[in-house]
Amino acid sequence: MTRSSHSRFMRQPMRSWPVKSLVCAALLLSLVPVDAEATGQATPKVGVAAAVNSSAFGTPPGGNRKTLVLGDNVIYRHRIETEATGLVQVLLVDGSTFTVGANSNLVIDEFVYDPNAGNGKLVATLGKGVARFIGGRLSKQDGGVSINTPVGTIGIRGGIANLNVGGNGGTFSLIFGDELTFTGTDGSTNRVYQPGYSLQVGNGDPTGGNVRRTTQSDLGSVQQSLSSRPGQSGGQSSPPGDGTVQQSGFGSSNSGLGTFNTQPPPDPNVVRSTEFGETDSTLLQIQQMNQERNTDVIEANKLTMDAGEAEE
Repeated sequence: MTRSSHSRFMRQPMRSWPVKSLVCAALLLSLVPVDAEATGQATPKVGVAAAVNSSAFGTPPGGNRKTLVLGDNVIYRHRIETEATGLVQVLLVDGSTFTVGANSNLVIDEFVYDPNAGNGKLVATLGKGVARFIGGRLSKQDGGVSINTPVGTIGIRGGIANLNVGGNGGTFSLIFGDELTFTGTDGSTNRVYQPGYSLQVGNGDPTGGNVRRTTQSDLGSVQQSLSSRPGQSGGQSSPPGDGTVQQSGFGSSNSGLGTFNTQPPPDPNVVRSTEFGETDSTLLQIQQMNQERNTDVIEANKLTMDAGEAEE
């Protein structure tokens, strides 16, 4: 893809869990401390499991592997693993989310975030499988988000990206945002700067891969892996209903923000040209007199020239 390339923005349905579950996720996240020094804890909690389907496991550093449940804290260097029916959504304190599909392996290697300044750094490793990353505040800064994979390192700035790592290599698609960068194992770099394009890297290829248009197969395979199976509800025994959402106060920070006038400005006043019939009659008379006078001068000059020729 060249810099002059253009493509139509490719949208993808984001339907892993009901939107109402975000209410519970926001409440859970508000209980997660951001800074270990501020809380007196040795290991900082960097996020929370906002949605979990069966066959998903977490292993904290130095701890035992256990089944993840909704509301579990995610800490620094936490390993998240899923099996064939597993699905996990991790909500980090800066607003970033990882949705991890089946048969996947993700580790939060590093997370530093200053909520007051809005800056920091996020480093994760996707060892295998499928994940969708939705950037929070850290992704809005250069170099704020890095994701290591077996074929190279992904950088995501201000956007949404699908990540698919398998035995044949990796496919990384920019769904929305500014850019997706890739650094191969040999140090070669490449970038996708337009949504609707993907970067594909073959297994064992040390270079920066190849950029191409995102296909329906790319989107479909990731979406299938990130969708709940029948009977799954993201770990919620009783999914929130309309009453729960209404009492949560979520509407006051979302739909209760008021409206904005987006009507286009009125057309400017157009000056209408004067019609011939509306022209002042006096001006017409003056123009007619000037025209007759010019005609008389032309005829007089012609008579003079004819007389001169006759005398010769």
